[in-house]
Amino acid sequence: MRNISILVLFLVAAVAVAQSPTLPPQGLPLHIVSPGEQSPIVDPNVEPVQRLEPPIPGSTIPDRPTGPTVPTGITSTAPRANGAVTDPPSPTIQLKLRTPAHVANGKPVPVKIQVVNNSGATAYRVQVRVPFPEGASALAKSEPPADGPAPASKELVWKFKQLAKGEQKLIELEFTPAANAKEIHTRGYVSFEYGAEVVTALDKPKLTLKKTASPQVGINDLTTVRVEVLNSGYVTIPNTRLVENVSPGAEFRGDRDSEMGEAPNQRIWQLGDLAPGQAKIVTYQLASKAGGDLITTSIAASTDATASVQSEKAESKTKVLVPALKLEFTGPTTVDANRPGAYAATVSNSGTQTLTDVRVTAVVPDDCEVTKMTNGGRRTKESVLWIVPSLPAGESRSFRLSLEAQTSGRKTIKASAREPRTALEETKEVVSMFQGKADLTWAPSLEQVVLSTGKQSTVTIKVRNQGGETEKALRVRVELPEQVKLIQATPNAFDLAKNELVFKPRSVAPGQQETFTITYEAKTPGRAFFRIRLEADSLGDRPLLKEQSIEINNAR
Repeated sequence: MRNISILVLFLVAAVAVAQSPTLPPQGLPLHIVSPGEQSPIVDPNVEPVQRLEPPIPGSTIPDRPTGPTVPTGITSTAPRANGAVTDPPSPTIQLKLRTPAHVANGKPVPVKIQVVNNSGATAYRVQVRVPFPEGASALAKSEPPADGPAPASKELVWKFKQLAKGEQKLIELEFTPAANAKEIHTRGYVSFEYGAEVVTALDKPKLTLKKTASPQVGINDLTTVRVEVLNSGYVTIPNTRLVENVSPGAEFRGDRDSEMGEAPNQRIWQLGDLAPGQAKIVTYQLASKAGGDLITTSIAASTDATASVQSEKAESKTKVLVPALKLEFTGPTTVDANRPGAYAATVSNSGTQTLTDVRVTAVVPDDCEVTKMTNGGRRTKESVLWIVPSLPAGESRSFRLSLEAQTSGRKTIKASAREPRTALEETKEVVSMFQGKADLTWAPSLEQVVLSTGKQSTVTIKVRNQGGETEKALRVRVELPEQVKLIQATPNAFDLAKNELVFKPRSVAPGQQETFTITYEAKTPGRAFFRIRLEADSLGDRPLLKEQSIEINNAR
């Protein structure tokens, strides 16, 4: 028997080629998918657009009177790009038949059939057909079992629903040769289906709003509002417009591209056609003369009857801060002599806006002196100044100072609080009656500094009031040394206890002088010390002290 290599047959059948559908209008994305694959909702070739087109020239106004300029008007982004149409790959099926070149008489003839999908696409309705070979009398084996043979056609048929890319099927057969057969001729055929499908999504137009606004501004500053109207669908939206409503009392700025609405606080921007993925950005500013919440409401819509669409409402809220300043200033109505007057200034932020560089000033009257003040105060010839770098809303700061007056009478102490940026200022004053103060000077002196025993001498103490008020409680105390004996003292109103002589309190009018004398006799030799103490209401708890000494010798 000849050694015949079995011929490998390749059969590729392209069945049921779909009739070409009508192409969509130019500019719409087209996507083709294979049967059995899911149709994507989003075109995979479409990518988000990141680049912004140059803005359409518009007006520019400053964010605040002295701040940077903010572009206003309408700007635009580029529409979504359309991806190129890519056809899916076509499947290719390979059929391989293998059988021994020689088989002994009486033995079955084995056949292996391998069906392989070596392509990158799935093949559908794959069918393998093997006619019953010449020279064979019966089918001894079939794995997997064949769907045939049919009695009339004498064919073995295997049907597979699909054969994915890279997948293969193996069929094993054994035929029983006829008694007089010399060769068995086995032939195999493969067929499959492949088609194409196009999907066109029927999209509804959709408008999306993104909105931002200044979170908070001062009452004299401008609020910047930015509204982005985006076509987030896949069909062009014609005749788009944006309607803006703002709180009553707010004034539009930088809105020259808009139209007046039905109400004074309404503006309309005509945005024209919006391509898929394209956005129009409207920027404008508002000025508000009242504090509180400044609310803006946006809605976008198309006026086209065939593409009617309306966005959801978008709202922004801006807190308009109001600066306000309050000052409280307190002090005594009467200031006793020899005591300082205590004053307190409290500055409060009674508004909603943070105040900066707040200056609290207390004016010091002539002939008054600052004895104490809160740390951080800056002393000048006429005033004391405190600076508060930042005073948040609802907070306060307190400052204290003490004043002493050199002369009696009514004194007006003024305090003020001012913020330079907003020119806020408040002034308060306190009128205090200062009681006069005596100013005492004194000069103790000894008649003799060297004295013999048995001799007499005098100690003289002169006290003068150089102040503007009467000293009502002048007291002189003299501690006498043991070496002397008291003879007399003037004035004669005094007390003597042991060796201490205390003159009773006396009054000294302004410009007047009081003189105290002590006459004594030297008793024993040695150095003797007179300790003199001056006390007065005007001296408070700080009396004046002096010590005088004499030398006593034995009499000759």
